[in-house]
Amino acid sequence: MVKARRLLVDKRGDLRRALISAPAAAKAALEEAIDALTEALTTLEAAIERTLATVPVMAETVAALQTAPGVGPVVAIGLAALLPELGHTTGRKVAALVGVAPFDHDSGQAHGRRRISGGRPDVRRILYMAAAVAALHTTGVIADHYAQLTKRGKPPKLALVACMHKLIVRLNAMLAKGRNWEIKTA
Repeated sequence: MVKARRLLVDKRGDLRRALISAPAAAKAALEEAIDALTEALTTLEAAIERTLATVPVMAETVAALQTAPGVGPVVAIGLAALLPELGHTTGRKVAALVGVAPFDHDSGQAHGRRRISGGRPDVRRILYMAAAVAALHTTGVIADHYAQLTKRGKPPKLALVACMHKLIVRLNAMLAKGRNWEIKTA
């Protein structure tokens, strides 16, 4: 259901972009399709909520995930559904599963740049949005990490990927310990 929701959101976005440059004769049909997709999204989101209510373990996981900065209901449900290993494996493994673990590109004495690769693109997309909100629009560990990296001259995109890594590892540890996100105060 989470993947179906993503498809509906993507299609609605495509139609909204097409609406901008569409001829007047096509605008009514496009608006009707957008309305139908919005209605289908509402129905699907209600079904996701009903399903979530019938699985107490997943509901607890979603509630705990939402205590983290940048993690709202859509992100929490997406992570819980698409990454069931979250909280049941090591931080390194979960980062690799998502595709935000830096892998070396070394050979002999040559040392290449570290790059992320592989993983689950749906989860990485969800995590990207959460990390962007946490790094750029909140305060706390993730925002501080982003500020520190950009201050040291790292490109913003690289700093954001590092924040994605930090966020997923911390979420994994948080769930493994059965706790909520802790906000450190000075």
